[in-house]
Amino acid sequence: MKTGRSLTDLAQELERQAQTKRDFLISTADAECLPPAADRPTAYTLRFTVGDEAVQPVVRDLCHDQLGAHLGIPKPYYERLRS
Repeated sequence: MKTGRSLTDLAQELERQAQTKRDFLISTADAECLPPAADRPTAYTLRFTVGDEAVQPVVRDLCHDQLGAHLGIPKPYYERLRS
């Protein structure tokens, strides 16, 4: 078992994550994929609008997994494309 965090700290972190997480279901017509910066060549940025709010979430591994699955791209191939 890993050490370094008390049970109270872990509970507080889980509560913080539960309060800040956001899931989005958007049309592809509403999404925009921006090219990566020179210092991070595989870090694409996703941008879309929800109501009046422009959202630019961090695209993490779970998002990549869901995109690949939705598009029918095998995971090993998708991962090769990302690298």
